[in-house]
Amino acid sequence: MITVTNIKPTVLSSRFMGSISGTFDPYAEVKDNIVKPLFNPLVPGNFSIEDNGTPLSEDDITQSLFACSDDRINVSEEQRMKQIFEKTLINYDKSLTVREIYAVQSGVAHKMPLPSQRVIYVETDVSDTAKELLCGQVSAEEWFATLAFYTRVSAFGFYFANETAWNDFKQYFTAETAKLSTLLSADTVKLCNDLKSIRLNCLTQSFVLRNTGQENNEPYSFARLFQYYLMQYAENIRLNNLPEYTAGHLPFSFSENICPTVAIIVNVEKHAHANPSQIKDEWKTIETSLTIKPKVMSLNKLTNLTAVARSLKKMSALASGAQTGGLGQTTRMRFRKSRITPLDLFKYISRIYKHTAFVQRSENALKSYKMTYQKPSRRDPDNPDKQGKTVCVKYKPDLHIYLDCSGSISEQNYQDAIKSCINLAKKMNINLYFNSFSHFMSQTRKLNTKGKSMPEIYKEFQKIPKVSGGTDYEQIWHYINRSHKLRNEMSLIITDFEYSAPNRHCEHPKYLYYAPVSVRDWTGLTKCAESFARSALSICPDIRKRMLM
Repeated sequence: MITVTNIKPTVLSSRFMGSISGTFDPYAEVKDNIVKPLFNPLVPGNFSIEDNGTPLSEDDITQSLFACSDDRINVSEEQRMKQIFEKTLINYDKSLTVREIYAVQSGVAHKMPLPSQRVIYVETDVSDTAKELLCGQVSAEEWFATLAFYTRVSAFGFYFANETAWNDFKQYFTAETAKLSTLLSADTVKLCNDLKSIRLNCLTQSFVLRNTGQENNEPYSFARLFQYYLMQYAENIRLNNLPEYTAGHLPFSFSENICPTVAIIVNVEKHAHANPSQIKDEWKTIETSLTIKPKVMSLNKLTNLTAVARSLKKMSALASGAQTGGLGQTTRMRFRKSRITPLDLFKYISRIYKHTAFVQRSENALKSYKMTYQKPSRRDPDNPDKQGKTVCVKYKPDLHIYLDCSGSISEQNYQDAIKSCINLAKKMNINLYFNSFSHFMSQTRKLNTKGKSMPEIYKEFQKIPKVSGGTDYEQIWHYINRSHKLRNEMSLIITDFEYSAPNRHCEHPKYLYYAPVSVRDWTGLTKCAESFARSALSICPDIRKRMLM
């Protein structure tokens, strides 16, 4: 439990520029700009932040923040930092991840509901707020919070009123870097010159500045120059009392704010006049691009973030054309005390499957009959007082299994779960599809269940090649979300839960559930399950309800 003594509540500022010369030290940047403001005494005298009675130093909290910037959720450090922010910040809510601290702070300050399963920000929210920003009816902070809650991206962001404002910045950037010409390398000069030709005549422009936080950090590198002069430009606008909509900072992620790997430049005017589908497509492309982020292959050529995703989208088009609900972060997650049996798992899956919605078309047809006066009786067609029989055909969705075949799982571990699914498929007379996965996924295979016995079906299942390696659920989430058919199927991941959710927003499939493998150490498995569930709360607040155990 975190306790604070004689600490004055504060507001974290994202406006800091660092330096373009000397050694780049992200640890010092985090400590100076995020951690030190938390140690602001209420009155002169002793002050402290303690964790269960143990005083925390600035270095302790800085290390916790760095742990929260990893690609995977660190549950214990997330909980610690959320409690610290809850006690030391004026505006805070622990619903979202620590990375999104600036967006949360801005949203709470303006009494905006945080995104959840029950609260969804849509494209019209973005365009309406953009219009209000250009008219001076909302602050830049409200515009940032709306965009951050809609996009949920992890990147360094900056907005300009329109292309004219962007061109003004490019002139400023060119003039400032010209003063440093003797200090810049040939590669950096080439990148600075390339920036002159980049237009902002669309919704966004985005660049990959670094592959990792350890690259392109030498003095006067382009990555450091670009970030520094963007922040300096925003500060000049504030000092000169120019309208907020001219240009400003979008600190989507505190880690990207310190050492950006990706920079997204946003055109406010284009967002104000764009239709919802344009905004949706643009940010969906960015989300896809961040997942398959292209590498910086050359230090003398700007790497566009979305170029690959846009090319893939264009090729696909050409080919086809030829809420806060759920559990709170401190809620105890309860699981069964004893190992789940095949019968228990069968009951879980059956109950969920019976409540799945019908789909437009599948091989699993259900016929129902009813009497109606709209159809004449076949026995007495001339008698209008007799009802005829009509047939209604509905289609149940398929059952799709994703089997965790990482190195920690043997066939004996997943045997019970697979047999429960086969039993359900036979009883419901539905199709059963199968993918094995580790850190990559196999091709989809169909298990034919009709007219076959359980041993025959399981023997066919054993013949299917399985992958091996690590564990990655995120690839399954993206795989399902890309297909309209798969989104409406009931999907089941059979796993040992040795996985931590990514430290960024991902869309969790609506009908995806998780079933445990059979293990002797049930206590150990439930600990892994709880750790995964806590790491995924910001992505899927009702994740516990999806775990069949």
